[in-house]
Amino acid sequence: MEKEKTFLFSVEYIFADVVHYKEVEASSIAEAKSKIMSSHTNATIKAVSLVHPVS
Repeated sequence: MEKEKTFLFSVEYIFADVVHYKEVEASSIAEAKSKIMSSHTNATIKAVSLVHPVS
């Protein structure tokens, strides 16, 4: 079984009228977004950028 590739993403989001940036390990942009939304349900995601693959 092949191990799923993970990446480090930088997520920019607005929560409580403050812009936040957080680095998240995920296998896709959708997963990175969902990790932010699971902890900050009222956040508005503005951008997701790929930083680099995680070995």
